[in-house]
Amino acid sequence: MTWPVWKNNWENGKFLPLDYDSSKAPSETGEMDIASTVYVLNISSLSEEHAHIFIRVQYVLCWIDPRLFGLAPGWVPVPPSLLWSPPLAFGQSVRRAITKEDDDNKMWMNSDGLIILQITRLLEVSCVARLARYPLDTQVCSVALLGYNGIRYRLQPSTLPKRAPIKSDATGVVSQFTFIGVEERAVFKSFITNGTGSAECVYLRQDCDYRLEKCMTPLSDECRGSSCGHCYLIIGDCQHHLDTCPQYLNDTSAFTSLEVHVRLRRVLWRYILTAYLPSIVVVLASYLQTWLSPSQAAISPRVVLGVMSVLTMIKQMGTTVRMPWVDEPRAVDIWMLGCLSFVIVALLETAVTHYLSLATQEKEKKEIRAEEIEKEQNPPVQIPRPGLKDRSGRAHKPPEHEQNSVTLFDQPMSIPRARLCNPSWLRWHQLTDNKEWVIVVKEDGTDHKQPDDNVVNPRDHDSSPTVSYTPPTMMSRTMYTNVPAFDARAVGPSAAERADSMAGRTDRHARVILPVLFVIFNIGYWSFYQQ
Repeated sequence: MTWPVWKNNWENGKFLPLDYDSSKAPSETGEMDIASTVYVLNISSLSEEHAHIFIRVQYVLCWIDPRLFGLAPGWVPVPPSLLWSPPLAFGQSVRRAITKEDDDNKMWMNSDGLIILQITRLLEVSCVARLARYPLDTQVCSVALLGYNGIRYRLQPSTLPKRAPIKSDATGVVSQFTFIGVEERAVFKSFITNGTGSAECVYLRQDCDYRLEKCMTPLSDECRGSSCGHCYLIIGDCQHHLDTCPQYLNDTSAFTSLEVHVRLRRVLWRYILTAYLPSIVVVLASYLQTWLSPSQAAISPRVVLGVMSVLTMIKQMGTTVRMPWVDEPRAVDIWMLGCLSFVIVALLETAVTHYLSLATQEKEKKEIRAEEIEKEQNPPVQIPRPGLKDRSGRAHKPPEHEQNSVTLFDQPMSIPRARLCNPSWLRWHQLTDNKEWVIVVKEDGTDHKQPDDNVVNPRDHDSSPTVSYTPPTMMSRTMYTNVPAFDARAVGPSAAERADSMAGRTDRHARVILPVLFVIFNIGYWSFYQQ
């Protein structure tokens, strides 16, 4: 008998037993153990906006039908519609299952009645992306194949590529993600909780990690030819766990589910080149402000550098991918806000340093103006120190054009001894160019107008805190107006020098503190989001 004739007889059902019914399960009780494997053939790009991804999956199911024992001489293909096959349905996450080719469903049978069914589908899977860690996120997309009427999926852990419960094709990953792992579960589910508080029980779990596979890299699409033949069948580092779930064995409301959870990690190097590295450069450039001179002449370049850094960071934030449907801050948003904060802090450091420098100089100017006003209102009057003689031999006479002017003091007044401060409206001051002493008389003092207030005899001045002294009759207020006063600023740094010194210290601290804080921010950011 030729093959076309034999195939035609099988398709017409002439070789099947007369009592064979393809609508009835091989088991009399209706419970069937179905060995299964899953082969992930292709993964497309994930649409974050529409929350879906296309995954091409191949299921291989195997069971024994005793009614077909001895009918086939060996492994022969048979039409899937001719024999009994388990009732299957995809889970709720599958929006649609697309059959691209006519032979997406294949079936084989051997002489022992062992039947293999191969189902290949392109699945449009609903996969809602969690974008709180974007672009450092890892997404998990799930596909479930449900089996009813007593079907129990069985997974046999194996390290052999052809017998592995779950395997993948690395060359079929065409996505913005890297395929880093897959988890396969055989789960008992029930329409009721069954008194256990849970409506499901995982009786077999196999988790395979692909992160150590060289084929599962962002550059795996460059792998072509015979040298990459092993990339078409990847098993990975797999761990499995078995459970019995005895409460579901005789539960008529239970059904099984074969779940595949695909783990995808976003390719990061594109975002490093377009988002992270440029923002780091902008932050480091803004720190150059602390190395420029804080003087008034060089403040303009510092301000320009700081403002340009802030504007560049704002522009950089606007170039990131916008996702208006995301209602939480993403990892890239946290990064951009952190970099913008550091740039603004660097600009504020320049502003504060410049403000303090100007404030220091302005404070000294106000003090000088106040002293000049006080000197104009309270001119010094030169009076010999009590107990000393005036060795200059000069008569205290005013110029001729002032001899007829009204004198300031026409009566004796109370003068405190040197280094004493009572009364408060008189004080001693020694000139810097000679050893002469002067007394500064405040105009609001009133004690000198009382002839008997604190006035004692000259002979008692050694034991009294005040002495009596009558200035020359014709001494004028303007006689010693040009006497130089002692200026403590002449021997110390000027206000400009102190301001530059303070700004330099501030910049030196900022050169250390700002980079250290940025490094701490980087360590915390990458440690948290790379978990």
